[in-house]
Amino acid sequence: MSATAIKFGKINTVGFWVLVLASLIFTSDIPYADTISMAGLIIFLAHVGECFIFKTKLNSTNDYIGTLIYGVFHVFDKNR
Repeated sequence: MSATAIKFGKINTVGFWVLVLASLIFTSDIPYADTISMAGLIIFLAHVGECFIFKTKLNSTNDYIGTLIYGVFHVFDKNR
């Protein structure tokens, strides 16, 4: 995966987490806030699973935090 694709994926992932956070804070103002929150929970659980799958490639606490935030994009970024 190219560096541009990884950076694009990381930016989109952060945008998604901002949307999830906004849906949790402003539940009555955002349409489909419950659906967005549920999607955030599912993605978070997927990222926890990625921490277990890529356990051998994650060396520090910062690697685990990066994987929880960015998911597989953080792991791919480490491999470059």
